[in-house]
Amino acid sequence: MKPPVFIVGCPRSGTSYLYHLLLSAGGFAKFHTQMNVFDVLEPIYGDLNVRAKKTRMMEDWLRSKAFKVSGLKDEEIRAAISGCRNGSDFLRVVMEEIARKQGVDRWIDSTPTNIPHLLRIKKDFPEALVIHIIRDPRDIALSLDKRGWSRPLPWDRSKSLLAAGLYWEWIVRKGRSLGSTWQADYLETRYEDLVNQPAETLERLGKFLNHDLDYERIREASIGSVKLKAYRAYEKLRAVLKHEGSALAQERLHEATENSSRSGDDVV
Repeated sequence: MKPPVFIVGCPRSGTSYLYHLLLSAGGFAKFHTQMNVFDVLEPIYGDLNVRAKKTRMMEDWLRSKAFKVSGLKDEEIRAAISGCRNGSDFLRVVMEEIARKQGVDRWIDSTPTNIPHLLRIKKDFPEALVIHIIRDPRDIALSLDKRGWSRPLPWDRSKSLLAAGLYWEWIVRKGRSLGSTWQADYLETRYEDLVNQPAETLERLGKFLNHDLDYERIREASIGSVKLKAYRAYEKLRAVLKHEGSALAQERLHEATENSSRSGDDVV
């Protein structure tokens, strides 16, 4: 297997969008959910060296969304995890089994909340690479607040935006601090660069990952939120051009339709 990739960042920073860009490039295992091994699985089930705890974890995981989207069979995963000692072993076994089944040799974990666990990840996956995606904190705060994900203290509920901003500051600083220990295996990228300068940004990421991230091929494949963003851009353009009414406007709309169709978007 080639070195795995961990995408981290403050929630709502574009971790899923970057994940779908990489999947659209090809060569990575497709797994449309997050494993949450270090912040959920291990705290709940504890030491997986204890057979009873590992058995309980496995029974619950086999009923989870993660198992359903993995494409794996019950007997395949049970046999594969027999030697698992901890969450890292479990993550590696599951993702490598998914990759092999899909005929690829690389996988990605896109759990954004892995940032506090970067030292552990480096220890258990020394060959891995980390991409830390960072987004404008104002957009993060608004997005977290809109979804009710920012949690101020009970007596400060009116300051949810402030809580979201403080969380962004803490998690980004934490990511940069721990990421620096990874040295050349850690890279930061801006969400805004991915949106406004996708080809150039993907070229830089491709060199870091030693993986071909051809932008035109990514547009053609358009998996997940990549496809959604292309469709929304088309709809926005159509709304603007609807009021122009000129032959030039109609020509531009036709070009947008053709481009969206080639990238696999369902436009009406």
